[in-house]
Amino acid sequence: MDTKYLDNVRNSKTRTDLIEAVAYLFGYKSYLELGCQGDVTFSRIPCAHKVGVDSASGGTLRMTTDEYFKSHNEKFDLAFVDANHHHDQVFKDSIRCIERLNDGGMLMMHDCSPPTVHYENPSLCETAWRAFVKLRESQDLDAIVADWDCGIGMVRKRKNPEPIKCGKTMDEMRWIDFEMHRQDWMHMSTASMVADWLVGK
Repeated sequence: MDTKYLDNVRNSKTRTDLIEAVAYLFGYKSYLELGCQGDVTFSRIPCAHKVGVDSASGGTLRMTTDEYFKSHNEKFDLAFVDANHHHDQVFKDSIRCIERLNDGGMLMMHDCSPPTVHYENPSLCETAWRAFVKLRESQDLDAIVADWDCGIGMVRKRKNPEPIKCGKTMDEMRWIDFEMHRQDWMHMSTASMVADWLVGK
């Protein structure tokens, strides 16, 4: 770990800033991005081996995420999910990415904390947050949300110190649930808190 990049974490303003800082911090060599959106993020990630999956533009492979996981099985140090934002697909994509992470790897997700109910629109964040809630229930996944840029989920394969019990399926969750539990369900974190989490404090 190159701790000089912790300042980059603390100064991150966007998901791209944070993903780039995490890649440098841990010296990650391989990167998978689902949903490349014109390569705004993909082009900045400093990994030697990068795979970008998008059905419309950007990245390296023109296909859906389902098609990708059916036809590829390589592993990665870092993965970023920002494709279809419906909770069912986000959860499926996230679990598949977690299964493909190398030891010490990390999953990052966008749209985990939409600012208002109006962002639950297919063209914006939709219901991606519900998938993150389900991940937070796992005993074996430690996860937080960086509290900027519509919420950047960060997930590592290690003991969860504070697993939650939502008590609802993803389909049953509603915006009012999110408003009531945003902090405890999502583990909302400032940039300084994210930096501490990354170094294990």
